[in-house]
Amino acid sequence: MEAACDQPCPPLRPRPAQRVGELPEGLGRWLAHGQRSGVVDLAVGTPEFPRTPRRAVEAAGRAMRRGDNQYGPPAGIEQLRSALALLLPGSPDPTDELTITAGATEALNAVMLALLEPGDEVVLTEPYYPNFLAAAALAGGRPRFVPLRPPHWSLDPDDVADAIGPRTRLLLLNTPHNPTGRLLSRDELQLLGSLCARRGIWLVSDEVYASYAYEGLVHTSVCDLPGLHDLAISIGSLSKSHAVSGWRMGYVRAARPVTRAVRRVHEALTAGGATPLQHGLAAVLAGTEGARLASAMQERRDRALEMFRLSGLACTTPQGGCYFTVALPDAFGSSEAFAGHLLRRAGIAVLPGSLFVTGSDPALGGFVRVAFNRRRKTLNRALDRLNGFGVTDRLPSVESSEGSPEGAA
Repeated sequence: MEAACDQPCPPLRPRPAQRVGELPEGLGRWLAHGQRSGVVDLAVGTPEFPRTPRRAVEAAGRAMRRGDNQYGPPAGIEQLRSALALLLPGSPDPTDELTITAGATEALNAVMLALLEPGDEVVLTEPYYPNFLAAAALAGGRPRFVPLRPPHWSLDPDDVADAIGPRTRLLLLNTPHNPTGRLLSRDELQLLGSLCARRGIWLVSDEVYASYAYEGLVHTSVCDLPGLHDLAISIGSLSKSHAVSGWRMGYVRAARPVTRAVRRVHEALTAGGATPLQHGLAAVLAGTEGARLASAMQERRDRALEMFRLSGLACTTPQGGCYFTVALPDAFGSSEAFAGHLLRRAGIAVLPGSLFVTGSDPALGGFVRVAFNRRRKTLNRALDRLNGFGVTDRLPSVESSEGSPEGAA
């Protein structure tokens, strides 16, 4: 029996789990600025281009009307997995090597929970996609960082080898990379894969932007590398390639034993994706015009790069994906200050590089991220805003208001 208090007992105040405090924050606040009236949003990755395929919407509607509104197979409907397998290099077995998930975010978390023990280390590049840290934290993993060096965001394999220690369980890559647009070459991936094989660790690659590679470059999946079938896991999504980010349609590709483990976690997390929406995408996958879409996206990339460069800003040309980085001008002390300045002075929302780094090496976060998967008229609006925009035409309060870009036009 509990002892009675001499004084009135204070109420018990249970606390959230410690892991919650390890989740990165701040991204949502910056993304919200792009939704404000009059702002040109080049911050969020939600695609304005390409357009959502009409046939996908119609097929999803037909599936709803005919009654396909209940739980489907947890691994995803067979039609979608089979159609996806035909598009992926190496033709994975749709029965045992592909799992449809509730977006790439759930795919990432399912993989981490399936492969990591609490205290295991995850090696990943910095800058990083913030959800990588979140997924590692929820699984009890501990990140170790390897720098991508500006301005070309180069990766030194020796840095990766040095970061791998006795507790390392997994190397997490992202190609094409968010936020930098860096596309790892086949030779680089083969070298990193061989390193993983020698050290006995998993090689996981987020390949959400695989549809978009530029200048004749070709995206290589880690699952298509020789000798790595049992170690390589790729995470993909149809959100950007088919403009259905709200449908939450991702997938995991892995060898059969890993797929079994991932599916057990996936079932515990979501019990499966939305059945009628899977039917909608299955109807259009075979007709995807990948080369045409990549060419059209490259045109938008070039337009966006040109307009920022004409304003006197230094940009790194991305090799893939739908983002590029703009280097922090000397006049600004932080990426938050520069992003806030663009918002106030030009009415353009971008993301500060500080959201993608730990802050241990300031050079790695000295940029803002620009999304260019936009309609032409949106890019033209941004160009009009940037015409005559001077990076040295600063507000007196810009330094004192870092990270709080309120009062934007």
